[in-house]
Amino acid sequence: MISALLTGLLMSFGAHSSTGDHSHHSGMVDHQSDNYWTAAPLLIPDKKRTRGFKRIIFKNLQADEATVHHGDAEESWTVAVKDNAAKIESRGGKQGGYHWIGALSEKEDLVQSVATAIYFPNPGPAPRGMLSLQKSALDISPVHLPREHQHFRAGENWDFLVRLNGKPLENTPVLFETKNRTREVFKTDQDGLVSIPFPFDFPEEDQSANQNAEGHNHSQARRKKASFVLTVEQYADDRKHITHFNYHYTTGAFYKKDLALGIGFALFGMIVAAPLLRKPKKGGKT
Repeated sequence: MISALLTGLLMSFGAHSSTGDHSHHSGMVDHQSDNYWTAAPLLIPDKKRTRGFKRIIFKNLQADEATVHHGDAEESWTVAVKDNAAKIESRGGKQGGYHWIGALSEKEDLVQSVATAIYFPNPGPAPRGMLSLQKSALDISPVHLPREHQHFRAGENWDFLVRLNGKPLENTPVLFETKNRTREVFKTDQDGLVSIPFPFDFPEEDQSANQNAEGHNHSQARRKKASFVLTVEQYADDRKHITHFNYHYTTGAFYKKDLALGIGFALFGMIVAAPLLRKPKKGGKT
């Protein structure tokens, strides 16, 4: 029983310790405003609901056009950028699934690129070919993208591939930043892969601020979401290349449920072990 009880409590404590306050972490930096959580370029999907297209907002990068890749094909097309935004439609209006959006800013001594992925709900091909394509001279791409209705999630590791002119880059620093103010540097392995551990860096909610007019709180178990960006720099062909990939991640699958699960496991262990604690009666002499 003691073993079962400790197992349940340790599970609960471990989950909560991972979601604690990271404000004093050595890899953290403070920003005065969420609007300036990173200086890296970002491609941000507009939160407004639209029918048949997605509007992508450009931040920290001036570009005249965006390049769109889709699914398993090498085909791509360009979309004009107006007022720091691009209107992205799925090819043919019906092809769903993931689309890769990239933009490039090129100067004499600096080449800077940024990319993200968006998802259209209609059926579409798997994104394997799209991800494997070399989309810029210096390129960072996720090896896999989350399946429909799934996410990059806190507590999970996801691999990203870094290439320069089509060749994997070994032992190359990759800066990982989140809107929740995590800032860490990882390095690629001999195959150009870097494994990013998505952190439990979500701040605790102010429950009173989330109550509606009737006094009910509907956001307690709602999964939180935050943005992240990866950045790589390299010098090649007498120019500096900087590339970025930005997307979002969420809290884990058992957000707000970890404590209840831990206590549940502990109580279950106590119930199962209870019969073992009963001492058998010693037979009396006749």
